[in-house]
Amino acid sequence: MSGICGVTSKMISTDERIRLVYRMVFCMNHRGPDNSESWSNEFISLGHNRLSIIDLSSNANQPMHKGEWVITYDGVIYNYMEIRSELEYKHNLQFITNSDAEVILAAWDTWGEKAINKFRGMWAFSIYNKTSHDLYLCRDRFGIKPLYYYELNGHFLFASEIKAILEDKNVARRVKLTTLADFLMGFHDHSKETFFENIYQIEPG
Repeated sequence: MSGICGVTSKMISTDERIRLVYRMVFCMNHRGPDNSESWSNEFISLGHNRLSIIDLSSNANQPMHKGEWVITYDGVIYNYMEIRSELEYKHNLQFITNSDAEVILAAWDTWGEKAINKFRGMWAFSIYNKTSHDLYLCRDRFGIKPLYYYELNGHFLFASEIKAILEDKNVARRVKLTTLADFLMGFHDHSKETFFENIYQIEPG
C-alpha cells in the first residue's frame, strides 16, 4: 500500500499549492512510511508515500520521472517483468530501476493509454506529461486500489484517501445526502459518488 496525491489549481498560488500537497502527503504517511516526497512545477504538485515492495532502493522513490512523464503510483503490476522484457527487446528501452512504476512509465510512453490493456494487477496512478501538461488518472479494473478527486471552479485535487483532500480549507465538508441514503439502504460503491459533495472516486476500470 502506498499513497498518492496531487493538486492543480487556478484558485491558489504555487506556494499554497506546494504547502497543501505537503500536508496531504503527511496525513497519509501511514500508507507508505518508507519514503515521502513531492514534486512541483508551475502547473501541478504531486506527492507520494512509499511502501517499498519490489525495488527497495531509493532509485525507485516517487514521484518518478522518465522522459517527459512523471508518475505517482500505488499498487502492483503482476506481469511487469513480461512487459519490461517486451520493451527492452522490441523497443530497445533501458531501465535504471527494478520497479514496476518505471515499467508503467515506459509502457505509457510507448503505447499511450493502450498500455493499460497490458497491465495485470491492482493499481491507482497518476501520470503527468511535463511538456503537454496532460494529467491522467487510472484505477484498476476491479477498484481494489482507491483513488478520489475533487473538482470545482478550476481547483482539482486527487488522493488515495478523502481525508487528504479535506486538508484543503477550500473544500467544503458537506455530506452528500443521496449517497448516505443509498448506503443506509445497503448500496455502496455503485457509482462515482462519495459521502462528500464534489468529491468523487475514479470508477474501476
